[in-house]
Amino acid sequence: MVQQIRMFLRQTPFQPFQIRCSSGDILLVDHPENAAIVKHTVLVALPQGDEAIMLSALHIVGVSGIDQMAA
Repeated sequence: MVQQIRMFLRQTPFQPFQIRCSSGDILLVDHPENAAIVKHTVLVALPQGDEAIMLSALHIVGVSGIDQMAA
């Protein structure tokens, strides 16, 4: 899954994507600077403020693009 996130972050032009967690949470990455990968951990900035979530690769159950028509 981390490799898929890396692919989405490098995509040109950037397309927003979402990360589905084992807890059921869905994290939106709407800008390439809102996520980073460090070894097997993904850091995702939260849209509500100056906070971020550190997510172990073990808790990522899916990564998918967001259909622009649904927005």
